[in-house]
Amino acid sequence: SPLGEAKKLFLASYTGSHDAVDPGTQDPNIDHYRPFDNSRVDLMSVHRYFSVADDDEMGMPDRFLNGAEWQVGEFRRTYPLDPGTARKPFTHGEMNYSSERTVGSWRAELEKIFHNYDVSFHNEIWSSAFSGKFTTGTTWHWERVFWWEDALRPPPNDFADNPHQLTPFSNVLGATNILNIGGDSVHVKNRRIHHHFKPLADLLSHPSWIDLQFFSGDYTVHKVYDDTNANEIEAYYLKSADNTTAIGWVHNRNAWVMNNFYLRSNTQNFLGCETPNGDVIVLDGFEIDADYFISWFPTRLNSTIHPHDTVIICSSAGTLVLDLADQLGGTAGNYLDTLHADYAFIITREPFIKSLFIAEISEVTPIESGWDYSLYPNPARDELFMRFRGDSPKDIAILDMAGRWVASQGNISGLSYSLSISHLAKGAYWVRVCDGENMKAKKLIIH
Repeated sequence: SPLGEAKKLFLASYTGSHDAVDPGTQDPNIDHYRPFDNSRVDLMSVHRYFSVADDDEMGMPDRFLNGAEWQVGEFRRTYPLDPGTARKPFTHGEMNYSSERTVGSWRAELEKIFHNYDVSFHNEIWSSAFSGKFTTGTTWHWERVFWWEDALRPPPNDFADNPHQLTPFSNVLGATNILNIGGDSVHVKNRRIHHHFKPLADLLSHPSWIDLQFFSGDYTVHKVYDDTNANEIEAYYLKSADNTTAIGWVHNRNAWVMNNFYLRSNTQNFLGCETPNGDVIVLDGFEIDADYFISWFPTRLNSTIHPHDTVIICSSAGTLVLDLADQLGGTAGNYLDTLHADYAFIITREPFIKSLFIAEISEVTPIESGWDYSLYPNPARDELFMRFRGDSPKDIAILDMAGRWVASQGNISGLSYSLSISHLAKGAYWVRVCDGENMKAKKLIIH
């Protein structure tokens, strides 16, 4: 090793040891290299699969992501043994489903056929990103990853007697397959997995997120998961050590491959994702009675569908309640755009600026020395008061965090002005004032 004889690193790579569905189950035959009991292990690369077969598992909500996160957490909790010591790196070198169905004498893994792979891969990537790993592992189903032409033969063609299949299947990159779901034609285009990675990359590289320098400090790993299925929403999130910032992913557990597959007309559950039991999810570990800004993001490329950004007051128990009523459930016709199945979120103590244009207003626009204004109260509720240093005519605009105009007044003169904001929703806004020569924007919080 270039590091020297005394600084070699020991990497353990294995599969098995801990069952994904029942994390407490261990294989007694591999005690000699079980990493959680071996302090000499420096790096961990686990290969985790979740196997489901045939009709008896049709109605089971997804438990694989929870089990995979448990493995990461177990290693992080075990090492370091001493407080203040750097945590040892963990990754899932592979992490995927193997969901088999039998149709007569034909048996195959669902993820290898046509579109069935998409939902599994999406869940693997997004849950893995917020499970505390140092890298995110992906699947072993190579033939589905890049939609390689002729990697596998197309699935059996039952075009003659299948009312849902309007054209023969194709697995060629860029080809469009047409399905009939409840009388509506659904056009499904074979695409690369770029549409899963790009939203995640955009989220983590957003300038406002980079400015927070979250990964430069210490953070803890959290999840919300209900084994009783009383609430079928799960969340995985990372939270800063000072409890001011978090980033994560929420998911309807019903959105998994067994609730979204198609083999043939009598063997399918296409877009079978149902609205979950429960419509809220509770995140813990935050500062009591403090205000937090919840900013939501879509997880599918070119999608704009996500819950409304809002302000939440942390409870006396240190919890934040995220309301996802009417936000989760399958929607025919939105295949590969959004299944209304999952969203990303960022939690901050200050408004999170999504619009780069608005963020740059006060920085790139020259401001004449001494030109300024004040607004109060802030936070405000029904009415906003403003004071100016000069009585020249001014235009006032209120914009949301996406840069959309929500209120405005023009040609305002005088040294003071009041503006009604009772019609605006709670949240964060920008108040922009311009007198034709000078322009400045300030943050406003409406409670």
